[in-house]
Amino acid sequence: MARRFRTSVAALLLLGASSWAQVNLWSWDGGTQVDLINVVPAPCAARNVCTPPAPNPFVGHPFPFGGADYDSATDTLWVTDGMTIANIDRNCRIRCSQNVGAMVFTGLAVDSVRRRVYTADTNGFITMWTIGGACLTLPVRCPIPNPLVPPVTGLAYDAFADEIFGVDALGLIVKFSPIGPAGCMFRCEARIQCPAPGAAGRPTGMTYDSCARVLYIVTEPPPGSILPVVVTQPLTPAAPCGLTRSCCAVPNTSSQPTGLAIRPQQPGNCGSGCVPSVCSPACTPAIGYTGQPTIGTIGFSITLSGAPSPGSAWLFLGFGPCTSLNLGLCGPVCVFLGPPSPLIFPVALGGPAGCNGAASIPLSPPFSPLLCGFPLSAQWVGTCGSPAALWLSNALCFVLTGP
Repeated sequence: MARRFRTSVAALLLLGASSWAQVNLWSWDGGTQVDLINVVPAPCAARNVCTPPAPNPFVGHPFPFGGADYDSATDTLWVTDGMTIANIDRNCRIRCSQNVGAMVFTGLAVDSVRRRVYTADTNGFITMWTIGGACLTLPVRCPIPNPLVPPVTGLAYDAFADEIFGVDALGLIVKFSPIGPAGCMFRCEARIQCPAPGAAGRPTGMTYDSCARVLYIVTEPPPGSILPVVVTQPLTPAAPCGLTRSCCAVPNTSSQPTGLAIRPQQPGNCGSGCVPSVCSPACTPAIGYTGQPTIGTIGFSITLSGAPSPGSAWLFLGFGPCTSLNLGLCGPVCVFLGPPSPLIFPVALGGPAGCNGAASIPLSPPFSPLLCGFPLSAQWVGTCGSPAALWLSNALCFVLTGP
């Protein structure tokens, strides 16, 4: 099923993709809380998401320790307070952790596709960890590339280029290749222009939107800012690779962010589940999802629950945004019907009679930047009653985002 989806989406690459109107960042303060910062359209509005439950393994950190990034394959965050690296869920519950026994980590970035975590440390190294085993395994290191001056206070990963951004306390941004036979090879550099050179406010964390090609850098107060940095394509290895366009104040949270992570745009809903009057009992079929619709990563599935059972159902996956059509069924048809025509995935619903029908269809968007912002919609249709009639779930509306 996932292969059918990848093949169909790949054939639609030339149709182009839309942009999205929201940019949300998770911020990590190094040990006490995760916040959600809405950067677009409401600059730097924030709310608390979670705090690590007791016993909290993280300790308070001085500058420049700490870092964070999002893992789209597992819909979790990797965070560090400088000493402990941990993978946490959206409730700040720890899924795994690794303690190195000393305050060394000053930046962190995640490669969700290739399953790697990168860290910068006070010893002047970039370390590549493989996600696996009990938590992280097989660390490999290379020296922090010139002209960065340790400590590197933030890291960010460009999944489509397979390259890493680093920023130091002086505001210099350098892009370099990940660890390989030749080490961490310099690619390009840029300097933060907001705040103005020489102004107070050292960078403390960074993340990268690989679809929008924008870096987000957070600085310490004063003045304390979130800096969107538009990344340009360098013509030569020595060419500038970024340009700061604007900045906004760090929200009034309880402590200073030391790490940032892009939060994918969340799928929306259209319509509501319904069954025709000939069906009994009156179920409410519901569409859902697991994981996130991010390009090139596994773990995203579209689910069904509460459907009439036993019976048959079909998932319609439309290559366009949600609509709302009255076709004489029990509710609106919200899935995009084309052109191009939607993909249809049939499933058999087993289980005892009642509203016990459930299913899950795994989808894995192909790895291509051309899919950034591509709108998709999905809705379940099934049969029930005698004579057989069609029921509908609500619909899922989403766009593909970068890994």
